[in-house]
Amino acid sequence: MHKKLPLSNVRVVEVADAWVGPVAGLLLADLGAEVIKVESPTRMDLCRGAGTPAWGTSEYPDGIPGERPWNRNSQFITANWGKYGVAIDLRIPKGLQVFKRLIKISDVFLSNFVTGVAEKLGISYEALAEVNSQIIYLSACTFGAIGPYAKRVGMGNTADAAAGLLGLRDYGDGDSTCVSYSTHTDEIGAATNAFAILAALYYRQKTGKGMYIDVSTVEASISHIGEAVMDYTMNHRIQRSLGNRAVSICPQGCYPCQGEDEWVTISISSDEEWQRFAKVMSSPTWARDERFVDVLGRLKNQDELDKLIGEWTTRHTKYDVMGLLQQEGIAAGAVLTNADVYSDLHIKERGFLETMDQPDAGRHTYPGRVWRLKEVGAPKRKPAPRFGEHNNYVLSQIIGLTSEEILELEREGIISSTPLLPSLHIE
Repeated sequence: MHKKLPLSNVRVVEVADAWVGPVAGLLLADLGAEVIKVESPTRMDLCRGAGTPAWGTSEYPDGIPGERPWNRNSQFITANWGKYGVAIDLRIPKGLQVFKRLIKISDVFLSNFVTGVAEKLGISYEALAEVNSQIIYLSACTFGAIGPYAKRVGMGNTADAAAGLLGLRDYGDGDSTCVSYSTHTDEIGAATNAFAILAALYYRQKTGKGMYIDVSTVEASISHIGEAVMDYTMNHRIQRSLGNRAVSICPQGCYPCQGEDEWVTISISSDEEWQRFAKVMSSPTWARDERFVDVLGRLKNQDELDKLIGEWTTRHTKYDVMGLLQQEGIAAGAVLTNADVYSDLHIKERGFLETMDQPDAGRHTYPGRVWRLKEVGAPKRKPAPRFGEHNNYVLSQIIGLTSEEILELEREGIISSTPLLPSLHIE
């Protein structure tokens, strides 16, 4: 049995696409909030994928889109478990009216529209505050709701570049064209959104007042590279990527190990640690070379040093190197593949991974909650909602519409349990 979770009395209405908005909703759902994800019958969450995707696409189980691919996309499933899902067309006055009835009995509105879209749909903060003066309204977009770039469209990779993160994470050669795609900024934005909503809920509890929250994913991400920003503001230096290296620690890097594409990371933080590291390597003659006896010498001769260390690590597995060095108090970690993570004994023993059934996607294992609330426990998560799966439940049990009213909305195409996309021809 589990006790009530911290947000068990909070209802969140989420009208959000992709990652930065939906993952914020996911974090709130994990804290017990009732999160209702609203999509449009004519425009589903883009992470559901294309209406008619190609076979072999990695986002689908076994690369098979299936009859209802929009319910099988792993990107959507990962960002949306624990939520209810409805599909209401807000462009139609009757649909907007129904939506506002939901807002009237909710606590939080969460969106990541490009600036101006909410106003076009009639769901701006001012419009929803008229319906519910205590609503907490969070608007998250790449560049924020005001400023010269407010109406620019951006995704995770856009924010990665605009926030300066991309320029700091190449391989030390200044060539950003070889940097792998990253949505880390979306995760930063999602966590920022969830935190801001929690703070606003606390504020409302104290004052009885709602709040409008404007979040820029770019600005949230800039705060994660404060050292580089301060180096420029204080010293007028523009930092560049050091790859896997560090300014004052050496050696620090990622080294090849026994096997194909197997790697280990090692970080030596002092001359004393260097001596212990040399002992683990059976004290090779080169480790006593005057070029390597202190950190300054090692920093000046990193290329040669990395080559010599790599010759030693390639004779061992990544787990062996990690174990040998950690026993000596030296920071080292095996570089894990996705398969390694899912089979990791530590992850398994902590029960982080959760297996869930989703009618269209099947039974699979997913990453679990990012925190543990020991005193209250946690219920089993609901699987990510299929498109429009909870139309009837939300409209009847929460909003209070009659079955006849719901059928009328369906006949008029205002609600649907199947995407009404031009490319789909479903009988």
